[in-house]
Amino acid sequence: MKILIVFDKDLEIDKDEIFEYLKNKTNHIEFGLYSESIDFRKKYLSYPSTFEVIEPQLKSNFNSYSHIFCFTDKPYEDNYFFHERNRISIYTFYDWSSLTNLPKTNGLLYGLLNYLALHIDGTGFRHHEETQ
Repeated sequence: MKILIVFDKDLEIDKDEIFEYLKNKTNHIEFGLYSESIDFRKKYLSYPSTFEVIEPQLKSNFNSYSHIFCFTDKPYEDNYFFHERNRISIYTFYDWSSLTNLPKTNGLLYGLLNYLALHIDGTGFRHHEETQ
Protein backbone atom coordinates (compact mmCIF):
# COMPACT_ATOMS: atom_id res chain seq x y z
CA MET A 1 0.00 0.00 0.00
CA LYS A 2 1.27 3.47 -0.90
CA ILE A 3 -0.13 6.60 0.75
CA LEU A 4 0.54 10.20 -0.24
CA ILE A 5 0.49 12.85 2.48
CA VAL A 6 -0.46 16.36 1.33
CA PHE A 7 -0.40 19.53 3.42
CA ASP A 8 -2.18 22.83 2.86
CA LYS A 9 0.30 25.64 2.31
CA ASP A 10 -0.88 27.41 5.48
CA LEU A 11 -1.03 24.44 7.87
CA GLU A 12 1.25 24.94 10.86
CA ILE A 13 2.56 21.46 11.67
CA ASP A 14 5.98 19.85 11.51
CA LYS A 15 5.52 18.12 8.16
CA ASP A 16 9.01 16.61 7.94
CA GLU A 17 8.84 15.16 11.45
CA ILE A 18 5.50 13.46 10.73
CA PHE A 19 6.72 12.08 7.42
CA GLU A 20 9.95 10.71 8.92
CA TYR A 21 8.01 9.14 11.80
CA LEU A 22 5.61 7.38 9.42
CA LYS A 23 8.45 6.14 7.21
CA ASN A 24 10.39 4.77 10.17
CA LYS A 25 7.46 3.07 11.92
CA THR A 26 5.88 1.18 9.03
CA ASN A 27 7.21 -1.84 7.19
CA HIS A 28 4.39 -2.65 4.81
CA ILE A 29 3.08 0.81 3.96
CA GLU A 30 5.04 3.23 1.82
CA PHE A 31 4.40 6.90 2.52
CA GLY A 32 5.07 9.72 0.10
CA LEU A 33 5.16 13.41 0.92
CA TYR A 34 3.69 15.75 -1.69
CA SER A 35 6.54 18.07 -2.57
CA GLU A 36 4.35 21.12 -3.06
CA SER A 37 1.82 22.69 -0.74
CA ILE A 38 -1.69 22.37 -2.00
CA ASP A 39 -3.88 25.44 -2.42
CA PHE A 40 -7.58 24.93 -1.66
CA ARG A 41 -8.24 28.42 -3.07
CA LYS A 42 -11.24 29.21 -0.87
CA LYS A 43 -11.77 30.18 2.75
CA TYR A 44 -14.11 27.24 3.42
CA LEU A 45 -14.00 23.62 2.27
CA SER A 46 -17.10 22.01 0.86
CA TYR A 47 -18.04 18.63 -0.49
CA PRO A 48 -17.76 17.98 -3.42
CA SER A 49 -16.52 21.33 -4.79
CA THR A 50 -13.21 21.31 -2.87
CA PHE A 51 -12.40 17.91 -4.33
CA GLU A 52 -13.11 19.26 -7.82
CA VAL A 53 -10.47 21.95 -7.16
CA ILE A 54 -7.72 19.70 -5.78
CA GLU A 55 -8.16 16.56 -7.88
CA PRO A 56 -6.57 18.22 -10.93
CA GLN A 57 -3.66 19.43 -8.75
CA LEU A 58 -3.02 15.84 -7.63
CA LYS A 59 -3.82 14.09 -10.92
CA SER A 60 -0.21 13.17 -11.75
CA ASN A 61 0.07 11.34 -8.39
CA PHE A 62 -3.34 9.68 -8.39
CA ASN A 63 -2.38 6.39 -10.07
CA SER A 64 0.79 5.96 -8.01
CA TYR A 65 -0.93 5.85 -4.60
CA SER A 66 -3.63 3.73 -2.96
CA HIS A 67 -4.91 6.73 -1.03
CA ILE A 68 -4.17 10.44 -0.68
CA PHE A 69 -4.60 12.22 2.67
CA CYS A 70 -4.78 16.02 2.69
CA PHE A 71 -4.55 18.11 5.86
CA THR A 72 -5.54 21.74 6.39
CA ASP A 73 -6.70 24.27 8.98
CA LYS A 74 -9.51 25.54 6.76
CA PRO A 75 -13.03 24.71 8.01
CA TYR A 76 -15.66 22.70 6.18
CA GLU A 77 -18.90 24.55 5.50
CA ASP A 78 -20.83 21.70 7.15
CA ASN A 79 -18.54 21.87 10.22
CA TYR A 80 -17.47 18.26 9.78
CA PHE A 81 -13.80 17.32 10.20
CA PHE A 82 -13.22 15.19 7.09
CA HIS A 83 -14.70 14.03 3.80
CA GLU A 84 -13.54 11.47 1.27
CA ARG A 85 -13.94 11.07 -2.48
CA ASN A 86 -12.12 8.98 -5.10
CA ARG A 87 -9.40 7.75 -2.73
CA ILE A 88 -8.75 11.28 -1.44
CA SER A 89 -9.48 12.25 2.17
CA ILE A 90 -9.35 15.86 3.34
CA TYR A 91 -9.04 16.42 7.11
CA THR A 92 -9.39 19.79 8.79
CA PHE A 93 -7.82 20.94 12.04
CA TYR A 94 -9.99 24.05 12.16
CA ASP A 95 -10.29 25.38 15.72
CA TRP A 96 -8.30 22.39 16.99
CA SER A 97 -7.23 24.17 20.18
CA SER A 98 -10.89 24.59 21.22
CA LEU A 99 -11.40 20.82 21.02
CA THR A 100 -8.26 19.57 22.76
CA ASN A 101 -4.90 20.56 24.16
CA LEU A 102 -3.22 17.70 22.25
CA PRO A 103 -1.00 18.63 19.31
CA LYS A 104 -2.40 18.41 15.78
CA THR A 105 0.09 15.62 15.16
CA ASN A 106 -2.03 13.37 17.40
CA GLY A 107 -5.13 14.06 15.31
CA LEU A 108 -3.27 13.48 12.08
CA LEU A 109 -1.87 10.14 13.22
CA TYR A 110 -5.25 9.08 14.63
CA GLY A 111 -6.98 9.86 11.32
CA LEU A 112 -4.42 7.87 9.35
CA LEU A 113 -4.36 4.92 11.74
CA ASN A 114 -8.14 4.77 12.03
CA TYR A 115 -8.47 4.71 8.25
CA LEU A 116 -5.82 2.00 7.90
CA ALA A 117 -7.33 -0.13 10.68
CA LEU A 118 -10.75 -0.02 9.00
CA HIS A 119 -9.14 -0.72 5.64
CA ILE A 120 -7.43 -3.82 7.01
CA ASP A 121 -10.49 -5.11 8.87
CA GLY A 122 -13.77 -3.21 8.81
CA THR A 123 -15.81 -6.05 10.33
CA GLY A 124 -15.52 -4.76 13.88
CA PHE A 125 -16.55 -1.20 13.09
CA ARG A 126 -18.27 -0.33 16.38
CA HIS A 127 -20.64 2.34 15.09
CA HIS A 128 -22.68 -0.29 13.28
CA GLU A 129 -23.67 -1.85 16.59
CA GLU A 130 -25.74 -0.46 19.42
CA THR A 131 -24.06 -0.52 22.81
CA GLN A 132 -25.85 -1.08 26.10
